[in-house]
Amino acid sequence: MPKPTTQPTQPVETARRAAAQNPGLPSLPPGWVWTMLGEVCRPPQYGWTTKAVSVGDLKLLRTTDITSGYIDWHSVPYCAELPPDIEKYLLHDGDIVISRAGSVGYSMLIQKPPRAVFASYLIRFKPIYPWIEGRYLYYFLQSPHYWRAISEQTLGIAIPNVNAKKLRSISLPLAPLPEQRRIVARIEELFSQLDAAEEGLRRVQRNLKRYRAAVLKAAVEGRLVPTEAELARRRGGRGRSQTCPYETGAELLQRILAERRRRWEEREWAKLVEKAKKKAAQARRKAQGLPARIRDIPPKEWQAIPEEEYRRYLPKDDRWKQKYKEPAPPDTTDLPPLPEGWVWATVEMVGEVKGGKRVPKGHSYADGPTPYPYIRVTDFVDGTVRIEDLKYLKPETFEKIRKYTISSKDVFISIAGTIGVTGTVPEFLDGANLTENAAKITSLHGILPRYLHFVLSSPYGQGQISSRIISTNQPKLALFRIATIPIPLPSLAEQHRIVAEIERRLSVAREAEKAAEANLKRIARSRQAILKQAFEGKLVPQDPNDEPAEALLERTQRTRPQSVSKSRPAVRGDVDAAQQLSLFEDGEDTL
Repeated sequence: MPKPTTQPTQPVETARRAAAQNPGLPSLPPGWVWTMLGEVCRPPQYGWTTKAVSVGDLKLLRTTDITSGYIDWHSVPYCAELPPDIEKYLLHDGDIVISRAGSVGYSMLIQKPPRAVFASYLIRFKPIYPWIEGRYLYYFLQSPHYWRAISEQTLGIAIPNVNAKKLRSISLPLAPLPEQRRIVARIEELFSQLDAAEEGLRRVQRNLKRYRAAVLKAAVEGRLVPTEAELARRRGGRGRSQTCPYETGAELLQRILAERRRRWEEREWAKLVEKAKKKAAQARRKAQGLPARIRDIPPKEWQAIPEEEYRRYLPKDDRWKQKYKEPAPPDTTDLPPLPEGWVWATVEMVGEVKGGKRVPKGHSYADGPTPYPYIRVTDFVDGTVRIEDLKYLKPETFEKIRKYTISSKDVFISIAGTIGVTGTVPEFLDGANLTENAAKITSLHGILPRYLHFVLSSPYGQGQISSRIISTNQPKLALFRIATIPIPLPSLAEQHRIVAEIERRLSVAREAEKAAEANLKRIARSRQAILKQAFEGKLVPQDPNDEPAEALLERTQRTRPQSVSKSRPAVRGDVDAAQQLSLFEDGEDTL
């Protein structure tokens, strides 16, 4: 057992000062000491500022490359410009990098890196080997104590960030070196068990995703439930016999198209009547010597014109019906064969595609709930609308875009951003406004909204949607392209049975997904509990023969320089390096 020091050295005094400045720190086991991250590492260093490119000679590790918990070096980009002193920024085995902006506080222990440097939004810490176990520090940087410190450091900052000075000052519970190694070994033993459990749950999630896709694929191919033709044969009939009649998809489509034309004629006739009434009102005004411009006639006036007065301005025959345009039939060239009794239709045949509307310029969302919900693409979840983060409109904003609403009888589809997300809104959101980044398929006849949603969500439907996306800097799905998507159409009775079976199976899958999510959260909590115990000295037993941590601090003090590396060169488009570093050291939070 080494002799205790008779007089506190500078690092020990620093450690005590750190503890004194944080009276809320928990007590530590014998042989441990509170210190600061900067006391056990060489001076921190900021990374190299340059653009990332896909081809080059020197890899550039960025914040986005470390946030997943591991580094995929194959996806790490290259430096657009090489630093004058490459060796200064080269990553080495055992380095620790911490993100200072963006995903603030995320860290990574570098292990066997290729030839690579680190970007300017990362700060490098080099543990003082062999007196400090690098993996001990790395696990500390994932612990609840560390994340609480990061949260306190970024509290109240408009753009959360930390600098080297803040990171160096984070309190660190330092164990004796042999205990550091025992703690790391125990953490990795327990984490390996959790990793295996987590991978099993991730596999369950992947299988559930494949299962959902398989259910929808079977549904749109007519394999999920017995078809009407099969049921007719089971009842003893053959096909369309008189004893077992059923409506085929082709007959349903004819009814749909007839209804589509009837609705068009109804709307067109209403327009003709309105036009005739306005002409009659205009003629009446002319006879009275009054101003007779149609646009100046109040609606109440022309709406009150009786039929005997406006009839003369209506068409005398049915030639106006010739303006009706039949929807184009689907192109079935590359489409798979359908079951008996099914037929190919298009979205345009069974409904109308209409767009949503953005919040007008100068308007903003209401501060709280109002009678006017506004549905965004981010609210589309699992074939319906998530209401937790729903936005609402002010009355004056709603009046501006009141025509762009959606009902529970419509199907929504995202057309920008995350394209192809479909579903239906719950009844209590009938009349909600719809974002301009989505469209609705409305005026549906002869097809169930949920059936259409499932078709569009299936592997077949998603493939049709993907093939219609315009590839630009901001990919978008045009409304007229949605209208041309071919839809496999069975009878209404079969649609009902298909939807019911899909809902039943997906309900079971959702429950399994919820269970997997709950267990994944439990694993995450277990990791944090393990780390909490580890850095409170409760994970492994202490050995009184271990050299106290205070002695480690004395050794680290003799081997470490005393200042932050300030030799980062300036590059084009960047502020002067010395000026930037002085801002960081002064505790400024501006990036």
